[in-house]
Amino acid sequence: MEGLGWKLTNAAVLAGAAFVASTAFEYGWKAATGRPVPAEDDEGTALATLVAFAAASAAVAAVAQRYAYKGARKWIAPRLKGSPVTA
Repeated sequence: MEGLGWKLTNAAVLAGAAFVASTAFEYGWKAATGRPVPAEDDEGTALATLVAFAAASAAVAAVAQRYAYKGARKWIAPRLKGSPVTA
């Protein structure tokens, strides 16, 4: 059974990674396209632009979360008492 400390730490690390990746991607989108991040309620935004932004943003966040999880396993988990994860 996983300890509460590991669950809380893992949740915080994954949430932080997703936030940082999403924020970085938004800045990258603005720099690459010269346009603001598309919003679904903006009628001037093409559906293809919305889909491209959503897919790319989700992919970046997923990769960031994967590496954050691996980093948490290597660094944080061995330091938590009762951690189910070994380094």
